[in-house]
Amino acid sequence: MMGVLQMASLGERLREELTGTLFTDQKPLHPNRIRIMSTDFPRTIQSVQALLTGLFEGAQLDAPAIEIDVRRTNEYLIPDPQPRQFPTQLVLESHLAKRPHLVEKEKELTELAHKVTDALQDQLGEGAKG
Repeated sequence: MMGVLQMASLGERLREELTGTLFTDQKPLHPNRIRIMSTDFPRTIQSVQALLTGLFEGAQLDAPAIEIDVRRTNEYLIPDPQPRQFPTQLVLESHLAKRPHLVEKEKELTELAHKVTDALQDQLGEGAKG
């Protein structure tokens, strides 16, 4: 449920930030100006629905529905990273993991990660410490 609330909140922030720039009085934010494509994973679709709920808060009940196109999208959108069966996912993760803010966050959380691993040692399987 937390993820749904976070995505709805993100939609609200996007609406606030884009109003006056991308969406104006002459070109208002309207569902018929939006095209959504998604992988066909239920969790992803639910996230998109929550984001749209925040983006179009207070939309009229008679407003046109926004279709979420999932046709053949798994062929060119990065699929669910579990179990990471696609080489493009590994390449993307490797590239993103080298970004400075993520490297810094990794250093910041290393001690906590070790403490949690040690505390859960009895429940973890072989090789949990890497």
